[in-house]
Amino acid sequence: MKKMGTYPIFPIFLLLLAPLAAQAQMHECTLNPNDPQVAVQLAGEGSALELRRQADGCRLELDCKVRAAPARLRYDLATLKGLKTPPVASQITNITFDYADGTTQTCKVVGAQSLPGAR
Repeated sequence: MKKMGTYPIFPIFLLLLAPLAAQAQMHECTLNPNDPQVAVQLAGEGSALELRRQADGCRLELDCKVRAAPARLRYDLATLKGLKTPPVASQITNITFDYADGTTQTCKVVGAQSLPGAR
């Protein structure tokens, strides 16, 4: 009787997932939220924030509705990929909106997607 060889399943599983990982990376929001050339605007009736720079764009879905146009934004970021790597929008976990009257509002980012061909 001929013994059949066994193949490790884990490497095959990784090969099957590789195209999905590459596709997910293509849709990562790579805009630097600290870049002064990135324009920020409320979207989705205040439940989203859009960041745009030339042909790049990113939409951050929020867990609350922003009540008005803020005077300033502050971002809480997940762990940076490296000390010399600038932050990217997909690392934003919370956004604090500071208003001219001295009040603040903090929303959690519940989703992020790139906006292809944004202008």
